[in-house]
Amino acid sequence: MSMDDPKLFQHLTDLYNYLNEEGEEGTYSGSQRRTFEKLKLSPAYNPILYRALREMGCIEVVQRGHGRKPTILKLVRNPQIAQFREWNQTAMVDRPLTARVSLSTIEQRLNLLERRLPTIDLVAWVIGIEGRLADIESRLEDMTSGKTTKRRSNSNTVD
Repeated sequence: MSMDDPKLFQHLTDLYNYLNEEGEEGTYSGSQRRTFEKLKLSPAYNPILYRALREMGCIEVVQRGHGRKPTILKLVRNPQIAQFREWNQTAMVDRPLTARVSLSTIEQRLNLLERRLPTIDLVAWVIGIEGRLADIESRLEDMTSGKTTKRRSNSNTVD
């Protein structure tokens, strides 16, 4: 099972629909584990599906369940395929690189990152940094050689 699993969106909509049918007034209260058992979904999907629903804004966690205390979810909106595709691309970038990542996956991640980052004129940025660095080096050289540099006058001092 991977994030690229074609069944993932279908499982996502099945889960949301189940939560909506079993819930009352836009709120679901129950066990995540039992929900997966009733839907006959592999437990391996649990963290991915709930993460997707949360990050896509489809659900909000009101209370995390543990022991006998149920999970309470506010149902916000049905998952949409376009929203899911966007989330899946973002989730792909956020996943750590491993030795088994294909070249095409790396290219997809790089393309997505390039679209997310603003256009930066690196040459101008480096020239600006070099100018500031040269100024700092000059001041340090003057300080270590005993020369004084102009200091800003403090108009608040009393003579």
